[in-house]
Amino acid sequence: MLQLESKTIIVTGGSLGIGLAVAKKCAEEGAKVIVAARNENDLRNAVEEIKKVSSREHRYYMLEESKINAVKDFAGWCNKNNLQINGLVNCAGIYGPIGKTTEIDLAKFTEAIHINFLGTVYMCSIFAPLIKSEKRKKIINYSGGGAASPFANYSAYAASKIAIVRFTENLS
Repeated sequence: MLQLESKTIIVTGGSLGIGLAVAKKCAEEGAKVIVAARNENDLRNAVEEIKKVSSREHRYYMLEESKINAVKDFAGWCNKNNLQINGLVNCAGIYGPIGKTTEIDLAKFTEAIHINFLGTVYMCSIFAPLIKSEKRKKIINYSGGGAASPFANYSAYAASKIAIVRFTENLS
């Protein structure tokens, strides 16, 4: 028996990298997958890749998760399409500016914090009440290597990823 049979899982950042690998594994385990990311071409390609491992109905949604109203619109789209969400995997993330904090573009720093950290917060806050489960709601937040130890010259990435760890601990 497949562990995710008849479940619908959202994977943010699901169009590339770790997010796509997670989405494919969820599909292999029987889930219907909704991949959410910013680039529609990458999303289309991701769904085609996912369909190679599972013929279920998989979807994509263009999402700028760093904007709370965009996340609210995504939740509305899920409701409008009568999608019963069983789990959420937050994988979306960017490195942001690379270099000494005194020399980087602080607007790009802020963008990385918004995408990596606040995007995760928004998704959890808005989707947790919508996740249907007989037992516990399933939310997985990826923090990456930036949370494990100092990551010189990647301060926006590292700070946002450790923030995800502390947020997740508090959420649980």
